[in-house]
Amino acid sequence: MPPWPRRSPRSCGLTRMEKNTQKKEEEEEEEEEEERKRRERESREKVEREREREREREKDVFETHFFFFRVDQDLSSGQLEPPVVTYEPNVGMVLTINNDRKIIPNVKQLRLNCRCARCIEEFTGRVMVSGKDIPDTITPLKIAPRGNYAVEITWSDRHGSIFSYSSLLEQAK
Repeated sequence: MPPWPRRSPRSCGLTRMEKNTQKKEEEEEEEEEEERKRRERESREKVEREREREREREKDVFETHFFFFRVDQDLSSGQLEPPVVTYEPNVGMVLTINNDRKIIPNVKQLRLNCRCARCIEEFTGRVMVSGKDIPDTITPLKIAPRGNYAVEITWSDRHGSIFSYSSLLEQAK
């Protein structure tokens, strides 16, 4: 028998296995805490990005509405000439406002954006015309102004559309 009293492993503190288990648990808790902090940070960043996008959208909408309000106001007061809308085969629809050219390159897309009762179901708002219903070679046959606010376009598929100048400006580049 050794000269010192024999003690149980418990009385000396934690065993090696218990220490390893405790260390693993502490590491797992730290990893979980780091993961929770990372998710919170990503969530805050996502919310901030969404807020920034919303601010940009509001700014764009405000500027767009302000521009169209100014155009409509200037048109009604006679300060501005109505836009001139023409078609150039290799360019697209061209809107000219006070010598400033705006172009709508995709004429087929413009035709698809028609909002008449034949193209949009009146009560549900369901689009009744698809891209395959309209030929890729569609062109405007006739473009005629309608007052100081719109233009009427007769298409090569014999459909007629009326677009306000502001809706054409929204689609222009």
